[in-house]
Amino acid sequence: MSRLNRLLLWAGITAAMANQSIAQTFDHDHADEPAVPSKGVCGTMLNSNVDWKTALERTKQEDPETYQWMVSSAKSKKEISQLLRTSGDFEFKMYSYATEKYVKIPATAVAQGRNFRLWVDDKYLNVATPTVITNMARVFDTATQGTLEPISRNPKQGFISNDKDVFGLPLKNAYWDDTLTDFLITFTDGNAPSGGVVGGFFSPIDQEDPNVVPASNGMNILYINYKSVGNIYSLTSTLAHEYQHLIHYARKRPSLSLYNEGCSEVASILNGYIDRRDLNYLNNTNINFFRWTRATSEASAEEVLADYTRGMTWVHYLSEQFGELFLYELAGAATDSMARVDYALNKIGRTDITWREVFKGFAAALYAQANGNDSRYKFKYRLPQSGSARARATASYSGKDYPSNGSVKLEPYGIAYYVYNDTSGAMKFRFTPGQGLANNDCAVMAVNFMASSTVPENVRDIPVGEDVLVAQGSKPYRRVVLAVMNMTGQPQTVTWTTSTQVLGVDNEEAAHRAGIGFTAVAPNPVARVATLGFTTAGSAPVSITLYNAAGEIAATLADNNVMESGQQTILLDVSNLPNGVYRARLVQGEYSVSRSIVVLK
Repeated sequence: MSRLNRLLLWAGITAAMANQSIAQTFDHDHADEPAVPSKGVCGTMLNSNVDWKTALERTKQEDPETYQWMVSSAKSKKEISQLLRTSGDFEFKMYSYATEKYVKIPATAVAQGRNFRLWVDDKYLNVATPTVITNMARVFDTATQGTLEPISRNPKQGFISNDKDVFGLPLKNAYWDDTLTDFLITFTDGNAPSGGVVGGFFSPIDQEDPNVVPASNGMNILYINYKSVGNIYSLTSTLAHEYQHLIHYARKRPSLSLYNEGCSEVASILNGYIDRRDLNYLNNTNINFFRWTRATSEASAEEVLADYTRGMTWVHYLSEQFGELFLYELAGAATDSMARVDYALNKIGRTDITWREVFKGFAAALYAQANGNDSRYKFKYRLPQSGSARARATASYSGKDYPSNGSVKLEPYGIAYYVYNDTSGAMKFRFTPGQGLANNDCAVMAVNFMASSTVPENVRDIPVGEDVLVAQGSKPYRRVVLAVMNMTGQPQTVTWTTSTQVLGVDNEEAAHRAGIGFTAVAPNPVARVATLGFTTAGSAPVSITLYNAAGEIAATLADNNVMESGQQTILLDVSNLPNGVYRARLVQGEYSVSRSIVVLK
């Protein structure tokens, strides 16, 4: 293709874009959406493994001509800016995984829009058809996915603007004094892990001054795999992901990969694109939470993707719980690890909650999933293909076959799930943290189910270091699922005891600690009417039942009544009851207490 024809192609596409309605949405065929979890691997992480100094020295020794070009190509900002505005041709520097040296990539500019300039490696100009370029220009500037779930946060603008709105701005002082982001279609698979595909990447080295770092292109640029341009759905998901890296580099250095990659995965979701599922993480949640497998040719694609899905699921949960302003603060936080969540929460004014409460809710949501009314324990948009997918249990028990003692070695911030089915009574637990650790160094959430329902009846926090009875008033749960969490950055072994307690046997001490109990029965003995004084706590309904000496119900004073917390009184009429010793039983939630009453006429 001649230079004149290239310039005409550039001008023609740019004109076509100018005539395109900004309200135009991207036409998406269902066939474009991946039917199985993608093996896409982030090339930004892969590229960060490159030792550019060693590669530059190898280039100097083995390809001095290219090396001299790299050194001499660093021009002033003014010269580069002028060149960009007057020419459709340029030569880029790029690392070659095949030779472990830098190579020269002659490229042609084929389109320019409000936010971008698009280049194509001259080797692959044949892939840049007018249809491909028009579709790419559309998602760069004017439209993102809006016809299938998930819906773009703003379908009427491209992923560049959407990413900027949520995560912030790229570096303003990139070497090339230009407001546009450049994109280069070329070969990017490189040294992808076995079974993985690199659809594109951002290279932080390009943010450096080429006069100081000759390997740098000195610009805000993303690289696109020429093989990916035909699937605009998958391509846009990749580019929305990679563009967040460009922003993240400007706002947070260094940054834990879990958050950097997690924010990029959520960037794709917020633009209406998702080709990765969270099943890799759900299948193994007891893993070092901040572990990150470096993407190399020796690394297993499954290992790498397990880390991506964990980061995606965690940041997706945070996004749904706290919104886009939280994501902005998270991306640019001044700290890292779990403290990064607290930093972002404080920035948006949520001083009522810390990462500990957030992490507990997250652990419960991985099992409860989209069910239940409490927003802390569900996802608005489910990431797996199947909405019924839940975190995999470490162990599952039925009836009375469960052991009386349990233990689990938890990885840093790891989560393990234990399922107790068809219990004969109320479940009684006592959890103990690892040796030398405090009670709040581990945490337990119980997701409780009645009958055979797949919808949790409730989710509750289980105190560590004390006996806890788990039941729904006078009824046992059909299934109790425990999420046992390590709340520290070091491995620990959590132990616990398990038993069932026949309902009707009271735990007075625990009830009194919770603020539930009888305060008075007067008169006692009673001939006709007595006044029962009692206290309640929380919002759980209250039941008060009078039993005779044979254990039969003699009277029902309250049957799952909703009462305000605090001091209460209720009247007991015994005028129709024979003389004898009776027992009044108060039940609220999993707590129950009893008081003897003598009827004597």
